[in-house]
Amino acid sequence: MKLALYILLFLLITANIAVGQTYTAEMEFHQYTGWSISLGPNITSYRINMQNSTDAPDKVTPAFGIDGGAAMEYHISPEWSIQTGAMGSIERIGLRKDDGKTTLTTFGIDLALQACWRNGKKLMLAVGPYTHFVFGSITANSTIPNPYRRGFADDPRTNEPLFALGDLNAGLALTAGYKMTDNWQIVFDFKWGVTDMLNTDSHSMYVRPFKIGLRVEYCFD
Repeated sequence: MKLALYILLFLLITANIAVGQTYTAEMEFHQYTGWSISLGPNITSYRINMQNSTDAPDKVTPAFGIDGGAAMEYHISPEWSIQTGAMGSIERIGLRKDDGKTTLTTFGIDLALQACWRNGKKLMLAVGPYTHFVFGSITANSTIPNPYRRGFADDPRTNEPLFALGDLNAGLALTAGYKMTDNWQIVFDFKWGVTDMLNTDSHSMYVRPFKIGLRVEYCFD
């Protein structure tokens, strides 16, 4: 009986010390806002189903672009934070139609809002929605129409919408980061578009983007 009491007393003292240390650590943490800038390459492509449109490209292939911008991160606890960022983006894809091919280049911006979790000071994981706006686009080969610069119309042969893309899409952004030093971090992110860039109601026709990015980030916090 005495041994059991001694063990119980020891456990109570240990638990009290642990709670006290945790409370002290929480009291010592102060919520703060951190800033960062980053730059790096991306690779972009589209998930496309345009089998009923004679005007659609025969094939879409990924190509490399570049992302660069800034983010603000509000730390609400040692592990959790909320991050919002604006990332200027040059995205490129390859388009092939019949015997011709071209590279489509778009200039836009990604706006993202993510919940972030950190394992100590090294590993970071984040998830949240994003929106991408396209400000302009060019194609290297003028014989293949630029799908961002065409008005929406119906193909008189099939009564289906012609291949033309909208300037806005949205989806889910997944991000992982690893801090190499107090200020420098490597960031990998994956953006999966869920909205149809054709802006049609047809379930058999859609164009949805995705992008993979790798950036070097400098943190000011």
